[in-house]
Amino acid sequence: MLARLITAGVNVVRLNFSHGTAEEHITRANIVRSIATKLNRPIGVLCDLQGPKIRSGQFAVGKITLKIGDLFMLNANCALGDQDHVGLDYKELPSEVEGGTVLC
Repeated sequence: MLARLITAGVNVVRLNFSHGTAEEHITRANIVRSIATKLNRPIGVLCDLQGPKIRSGQFAVGKITLKIGDLFMLNANCALGDQDHVGLDYKELPSEVEGGTVLC
């Protein structure tokens, strides 16, 4: 399949480093390089590194339901969340974004 993709014009292959081991990624990159060499095509290998994972904290009532338009705050200092706010594990987030930033 990789040979067919490369022949069709693919010039970069993305390796998602969020999944798999270093050995698996090395093997995959070597396979791409080997096929590219056989086809005499320059192929880039894009190593997609995992960024910070932002996870919400716990809610006092187990879970909540937000409706479109509800205002909801991620609060690095919150122990237990409610309908208005919740804590988060990425404590640096408030210093890395401006107030009022919409996170999707």
